[in-house]
Order: sequence, then structure tokens, then C-alpha cells
Amino acid sequence: MDSTDNLDERTAAASRGTLWCLVVLLACGCAGPRPAAPASLRVTYLANEGVLLEAGDTRVVIDGLHRHYKDLYATLPDPAREAFESAAPPWSGIDLLLVSHRHRDHFHPEAVGRHVRAAPGAHLIAPAQAVDEIAPELAADGSIRPRIHAWNWQVGRSHVIRAAGLDVTLLGLSHGSGVHADVQNVGHVFTIGGVTVLHVGDAELTADNFAPFELPARGIDIALLPWWYVASDQSRALVRAHIAPRRIVALHIGPGEAAEVVAELRASAPEVVPFVRMLEDRL
Repeated sequence: MDSTDNLDERTAAASRGTLWCLVVLLACGCAGPRPAAPASLRVTYLANEGVLLEAGDTRVVIDGLHRHYKDLYATLPDPAREAFESAAPPWSGIDLLLVSHRHRDHFHPEAVGRHVRAAPGAHLIAPAQAVDEIAPELAADGSIRPRIHAWNWQVGRSHVIRAAGLDVTLLGLSHGSGVHADVQNVGHVFTIGGVTVLHVGDAELTADNFAPFELPARGIDIALLPWWYVASDQSRALVRAHIAPRRIVALHIGPGEAAEVVAELRASAPEVVPFVRMLEDRL
């Protein structure tokens, strides 16, 4: 997200390099009024807002295929990134790639194009802006086109696409005003392994942006949110009112701000799980 370009870089080398994963087990007795069937989901942090979600044999990546952009942002180490782009183990068998928007800390067209070409079972769902950038990467192979699902985003509108056995609800969320006004930012809601997940990209956190989707009624089990969504009393109140998730994972914590942000979240929102380190999934 370009609006984070002013983040403090004074400790930029402090937490680069690694990947951290979270196993989330949601059982019938989860807090809140909504009953939930026993379910299991593994969520693995990649970088920035990139995550890998795994339940059984289903593997979904959101905003995970990007390259080095600025030192403010995390990037997978080159060997892992190269293996990911080429769909080599452990990155083979990805069923679905989701892209929230075209900014380079979330998405790189060559990286996504390489993976889709190398992984014949992978489907891609992305806003039309991002797909337009990927198109030259895929033009030589018309057989790939049926696996590419583009949505012509509209703020306040939603759309459901079924791909790789999942029904994914796409949310037309505004990235903000000014230079961000025309950026097609898509949120995603889907159920995997019995767990309903929300990812919002870099959507502007306002009541007007989220109210049309009535997310509390969808029963969000895990919300994957930028850390500034839970950084203040006001922002947390908006999340409770317009998302109402059972669990929150905080993403997009820059390498140079990790220690400060994690300490802040532990003090003000200890229920939030911050993702800051990139390590191989060892579970």
C-alpha cells in the first residue's frame, strides 16, 4: 500500500527474511452466538498481505506473488520466491490464486504469470486491472485463459465466482481517494475447511466502504486485516461494527516497524495475532 511509504525505516533490517505460520482450530464451542462445525485451517504468512491457506487438500494463496518493491515492504527470500513462481515444491498444488489489487507490494504480473503457466491446476481470480497487466504473460498460451477470472470492480458491489471448488465472494472496496481512487481493490470472502475467511487488501477503513456488504451477517471466522485496522480504539470499533470477526490476523507490518507495531498490538489489542516473520512452514 503506497500510503505506508512514510513508515519508519530505522530498523529495516531487524525482521527481514522469514515466514511464520499459524494453526487455527475452530471448534463447536467458539466464542460468539454463531454455532460452528469442527474445522481446521492453517494460515501461513508470506509477506505484506500475502498468505497461504490450507485445509485438507485445498491450497489458496492471497496476494502472495510479488517481488521486491521497496525496503519498507517484506519480500520472500529469492530461493523461496523463485520456487513459488515456478510452482516447484513446496509451492506445487496451489488451487487458487487471489489478488486484491495491482500494487507491487501485493502483486507482480510476471510472478503471477509464471506460476499460472507452471501450475496447470491453478486458477486466478483478480480485478480486471491486474489481469490486464498479466495478459501479455499469458498471451502465448490460450489454454490458460479459462483459468483466469477477471472482475470489473465496482465500489459497493459484490460478485461471486466459483473456481477450484470454492465460491469466492468478491467485494468492491475503495482503496481511498486521490491517487488511490481508481485502484480496483477487491476484498475476498470464502469458506475453506469449514472456516469463513475475509481478506480486504488495502481497503479504506470507513463505515461507508464496508456497510453495503453486511459482513457481520456472513459470520466471518478469521479476518486477515492490515494492522492499522486494529491500531486505535476508533479503528477497532469500525472493525467490530462492520466486520465482527471471531479472530483477527494483522498483516502488512513492515520489516522496519515490526518490533514497535507488535508491542503496540500486544498492549492495546492482545487478542490480535500479528504476522511479521517469514519462515518455512514446518507443521
